[in-house]
Amino acid sequence: VYAIVAHYDPLGLKSVNWSTLLSCMAEVCQDGVIVSTGICDSDAQLARDKGFRVVIRENTGYDFMSYALGLAISKCAFPNTTRLVCNYSIYITNPALFTASLWQLADWRPANERNKAVKGGSFFRRRSGQRVTFLTCATQLMPHGQSYCFSIPPHVFNRQMFQSFFQNIRPQASKLDIVFSYELGLTKLLNAMNEPWSALYRPDPMTAVKPGFDGGVNPTHLCADEIIQRHGFIKIERLVKNPKQLKNSATIQHYLQKYNNSIKSAPMTVKRSAPKAVVVCHCHYIEVIDELIETLDRVP
Repeated sequence: VYAIVAHYDPLGLKSVNWSTLLSCMAEVCQDGVIVSTGICDSDAQLARDKGFRVVIRENTGYDFMSYALGLAISKCAFPNTTRLVCNYSIYITNPALFTASLWQLADWRPANERNKAVKGGSFFRRRSGQRVTFLTCATQLMPHGQSYCFSIPPHVFNRQMFQSFFQNIRPQASKLDIVFSYELGLTKLLNAMNEPWSALYRPDPMTAVKPGFDGGVNPTHLCADEIIQRHGFIKIERLVKNPKQLKNSATIQHYLQKYNNSIKSAPMTVKRSAPKAVVVCHCHYIEVIDELIETLDRVP
């Protein structure tokens, strides 16, 4: 299994979570590449110590540009290699559960199902039914696999249509353009290729009646507690920004505090350099603030 991780955290604020993610990935993947648009020296060295190559690219094009570069680099892997692709938008709450989910994504399963979340268990390859598998799927706009974490079996990776899709990834004007062109586009591509896809977590149809329903379900927001319980992670956006203003459970509040504490402690151990620029922004329209902050966050 070959890992491709899109990373961005130039000050190492999320170094604690980064170390946990790398440890989980290293248990499942024999090789891999970290494609970063901003990484501190200590986090880069940590990735190398875990056996991953680190490539730093210009900070443009969002995660799909990093995916495209990582997938191109992965062509050096063996022909029967499964690719495990993810970005750095998840906070790991239970490393054992999250690692077990990565094994499932990679189309492996434990010899003893009762020990599937136990480190060091015996695993074997499931020989049939290999398909692109997403960690979660959403129903917003259209049913689609969410691109923050998914696996690609070799027979799909080697198809020309799939290769062409990633070879033609280009920077887009906004995150919404990325969603339409590439996140939804990836599911549309698989449908056009007649390649079945699946997800480890699919939202229950009754989720749509929960507060925050807006014509489709994003389970990483509306079903965060269940995902924590089943898969051992929560999306950082749900934890920190909570854009749908959903009420936090005691579990989510616990991990929010834990995440904030790790952020506060990390900078003390990370060498900070002086900023290259200071941005002063006079924003007239409140509805564009999130997009401005998101764009500025990607300036190294």
